[in-house]
Amino acid sequence: MDTGMNEHESLLVTTAAFTDDIERLARAGRLFAAVDAADAPFVAEKAAQAGPHAAVCLYKPKDASEWADAAPYLFQVDLSTWSWLREGLAEDPSLCIFAIADTNLEGVRRHFRRYLLVQSPAGTKMNFRFYDPRVLVTWLDCCTPPELDDFYGPVSEYGIPTEDGLGALFWKRRVEGAPRRREDLLYKLRPGQMRAFAKASEERFTDRTVNFLQAQFPDAREEPRPSLKYFVADQIDRARTLHGFTTELELVTYVITAWALGGDFDTAMPAVAETLAAKHLSSGDKAAWISDFTRKLLRTLEET
Repeated sequence: MDTGMNEHESLLVTTAAFTDDIERLARAGRLFAAVDAADAPFVAEKAAQAGPHAAVCLYKPKDASEWADAAPYLFQVDLSTWSWLREGLAEDPSLCIFAIADTNLEGVRRHFRRYLLVQSPAGTKMNFRFYDPRVLVTWLDCCTPPELDDFYGPVSEYGIPTEDGLGALFWKRRVEGAPRRREDLLYKLRPGQMRAFAKASEERFTDRTVNFLQAQFPDAREEPRPSLKYFVADQIDRARTLHGFTTELELVTYVITAWALGGDFDTAMPAVAETLAAKHLSSGDKAAWISDFTRKLLRTLEET
């Protein structure tokens, strides 16, 4: 059965854990953290310092040595590790996810390794970044009860850091099913799950673009975020559907130009309209052209 996200919201119970709660779990040895080293190479160094009884790479030994600075690592969180994580989370709230489990480090590692690689509905193998808090939330929200039973396994609760890095939100199953283990080697994502991930990815891209505009343009900071987000989403859709832009760089370039020159710049300016309609130019060439055009135009306006 192909299910949507909202249908399964009631399957999980959400609780908040504050610093005291986190420290209590750490002292009890029940708290684990899957930490992503892809944008944080210091994670691998910390895992090496902690030693194999407190931190392990989720990749196989051969892959771990080759991808040490980009691999996910599993830590059994003690008070020292929690303090270190708080420092990292202050810079990057998506650094890790948490898991509460009454088992050892190797038990959690074996379970997590079963989800590092999954299949698309078409059978294509895909890396599954469930250890990214944004992916985890989407994943939990669109699982069926049997899928949750399988994914939780020895884990009683999954958690993500709060935005301030001082605590966490945890999800546990409202009703725990009997332990189960799927027969297939790789988990196969359902079409509904793929749509959920695509939607979540699009929302994250829109949010990142809004953040970029607000960081670069003072007038964007003055714009109410909901209206700015609507503007960005509308221009991204326009760039894709009308002009064939596909990559994030092309789309961000288009949005920046639209903010600087106006949302209808692609039709209001003849030179732009002609370039965007040129069939001999690739979308990358068109994005580079409008970027250069905008810089020259703004420079001219500043000089006059």
